[in-house]
Amino acid sequence: MEFNLKKARESIGLSAKDAARAAGITESFYRKNEKNRKLPCKYLYKIWKKYPEYPLPADFFWYTSFTLKCNMNYHNITQKEAAKILQVSSQALISKYLATNIPMYEYKGIFDEAFVPLIVPMVEKNNGSLKYMTDLEPVGNLMMRHKKNTIRAGDKVKTLAKT
Repeated sequence: MEFNLKKARESIGLSAKDAARAAGITESFYRKNEKNRKLPCKYLYKIWKKYPEYPLPADFFWYTSFTLKCNMNYHNITQKEAAKILQVSSQALISKYLATNIPMYEYKGIFDEAFVPLIVPMVEKNNGSLKYMTDLEPVGNLMMRHKKNTIRAGDKVKTLAKT
């Protein structure tokens, strides 16, 4: 994912060493990616988990493996078809993606092109309003447990499915 890592990191006063440590990678690997402005989104997510003030793109959580699952269901797409769409080696890799909820922001362009409308997972807040799902951990994640509250990206908030 191309992203101005240095600007994001410096905006919260985070050192490259601390960002690398939060991501679980070496500082040299982090600095190389910072220079190239590309860091796999799984590492950005880890930094954000440790430093929630770390600025991610506003639509970062629209693109996850759970979003993939929601869209496969909504658009009636098989794992084999999803593998072709995402240009990955096999259906087994899609199955692996679907087994846990991971960030997939690198696939943003493909998601936007392949899934029209794009279905975005939401969670309900205590006051009844909906927000984007940012907890990608399956334990305690109501969205993953109950498979509820999805909306079309860009639409006014609408609940399409509730169980």
